[in-house]
Amino acid sequence: MKILNYQGNKNRLLPFIQENGKSYIQKGKAILDIFSGGGAVCSSLIGKYKVFSNDLEPFSYHIANSLIRKSSFSNFDADFETKFREDFTTNRLLLSNKMKSFIDKERETIEAKEDAKILSFYNQVPTLWNGGFSPILDTNISSDTIRLRPNTVFYSLFTLIYSASYFGVEQAIEIDSLRYAIEMCDKSYNKSFLLSCLFYSMNCCVFSKDGHMAQPLSIEKNISRVCKRRSVSIISKFLSEFDTYKDLEEPISRENIAYNKDFLDLLKTENLSEVGLIYADPPYTDMQYSRYYHLLNTVCEYCFAEPSMINGKYSHGLYLQNRRQSEISTKRTFLSSLNVLFSFCKSNKINLIISFGYPEKNSKEKTDRYLTSIDKLLSNARACFGNKNVILKGEKYNHSNQRNSHKKSVVEYLILCRGEDINA
Repeated sequence: MKILNYQGNKNRLLPFIQENGKSYIQKGKAILDIFSGGGAVCSSLIGKYKVFSNDLEPFSYHIANSLIRKSSFSNFDADFETKFREDFTTNRLLLSNKMKSFIDKERETIEAKEDAKILSFYNQVPTLWNGGFSPILDTNISSDTIRLRPNTVFYSLFTLIYSASYFGVEQAIEIDSLRYAIEMCDKSYNKSFLLSCLFYSMNCCVFSKDGHMAQPLSIEKNISRVCKRRSVSIISKFLSEFDTYKDLEEPISRENIAYNKDFLDLLKTENLSEVGLIYADPPYTDMQYSRYYHLLNTVCEYCFAEPSMINGKYSHGLYLQNRRQSEISTKRTFLSSLNVLFSFCKSNKINLIISFGYPEKNSKEKTDRYLTSIDKLLSNARACFGNKNVILKGEKYNHSNQRNSHKKSVVEYLILCRGEDINA
């Protein structure tokens, strides 16, 4: 089940990781994917091993929780689906009645496919970013009026903020209404699964480069693309993913656990005595992953934060000031943070596998944005575990570059660290 076009996902490298990592799996022990991201690695292990996952990003936590713990929630029966659709419809009708003139105009302009009309229309849609008059709030949109909006009546956050940039008016209304229906669900149902279906539908419709959400595309320069994207229904994509997922065979996963913590806090606060192997796929560069998925965290937590400003102007990505950053995401603290993980694994006799993509030595690709070099990372691992307990493996592949059309040749390295005493 693929939910996102996740940057740095390991789907293509799973055979390489699994083949080299299988001898590091301790019998009867759990495997912890400590930076689970899009969930590719942890989900590939379910049904074979006890699997734990962790990620600081809320959306990543929910994706992993939906993938590795599927059998732990109730069946989505007909009664659930009836109520869910009713809740969705209730919120959508409230918003649609308020925004009817904009919905009608959007359908008309998208169908006509006339550049000037489309651009003019979206410039007139009221959002936080232009401070226009909102029929929903019955006043001009601002941070204060959004913060004081009547959430107890209906959900409207995405309609007020992103209905003329990342999404269209109808799409934003559907996102808000699905989020309302999810919130109204009985707590016995797995909220993570429903949120993951919402992430999938947003990913299918978002108006941004390559499906990532770092910043919206220019409508003026991408008229044909905006017409194509705005024609996709959020609710249709959601229901399609829902039907696909709920019919999957359920793995034996009742013992699996998903965490949502900074990994340093996880090591300090959780009892990980069941873990025999930690797989760590940390960030490689200082280009923050959180900006690619900030919309998913916003829909996840569904609370308003002040908009980010750069030099007195709104950021190009239309970010809110609610993005997280771990110490492992900066050059200054990357190696010292990983050294904590090395020491933890060594002290607790846990095996460790580090994934790290880095350009080939003869490559012309720049490395100034990388958080460290593969040589420094390998040296630190050997200093902790000892030379004989650390093995380096590598596999070449082409990595897509978000800023350029070409792909860069890199090596996916695995630093395999033996923390257990195999002679014991």
